[in-house]
Amino acid sequence: MKTASITLLVAIVLTLPGAAIADECDGVSRFYCNQHPACITWNNLDGNCYFISHVQCQCRDLGSVIVDACDLSAELADGPFDFYYNTEDMVNDYALTYGNACTGYSSNGPDAVANVYLEPGGILEVHMEPDGTMDSSLYLVTDCAEPDATCVIGADETFGGDMETFIFTSTTGGIYYIIFDAYTASPSAQTVHVWGDVEGSFTPVVAQSWGTIKAMYR
Repeated sequence: MKTASITLLVAIVLTLPGAAIADECDGVSRFYCNQHPACITWNNLDGNCYFISHVQCQCRDLGSVIVDACDLSAELADGPFDFYYNTEDMVNDYALTYGNACTGYSSNGPDAVANVYLEPGGILEVHMEPDGTMDSSLYLVTDCAEPDATCVIGADETFGGDMETFIFTSTTGGIYYIIFDAYTASPSAQTVHVWGDVEGSFTPVVAQSWGTIKAMYR
């Protein structure tokens, strides 16, 4: 969907016995790696997907790390990240309202999302810069359904075409959604450069029921 300066892969790594290799990035499998409890997201470059029991997980080429929906967003791992997306591929899914406590300004432009799991004390640094006149809005929430209420940090301090940035340290840990947005609808399709660094991330372990484990051997 979008071009990127690096190509990453999200794949599944399982330690449970009986895990099987699913269709490898064939576009047919039923679930992306982070869309089902049996599909544990793990950044890995082997290009494979794994699944438990009858659940198939689709490998996702993260040359396009950023998507336009929180529930499909990819997880950022420890270390630097650097990629691009185009606003014509996005719509206005999420918006802060004017006067919010996070940035102070509304964000009604085309938005894109990535996510990160941070340990307590984990640090996230994010920069965002368009190649045109888009007035960027950058913010971090814990619940995409309630961005105003759950925004923990944001940046909308510059004007059209300028960079926005924040550095966030998590006190409690958990999942955070990085929303790359704009004050208003973009005047034209623009490429947005996103880069930064993650320190202290983790991949949550999804508990499996006894019934799920038994089903692996049937």
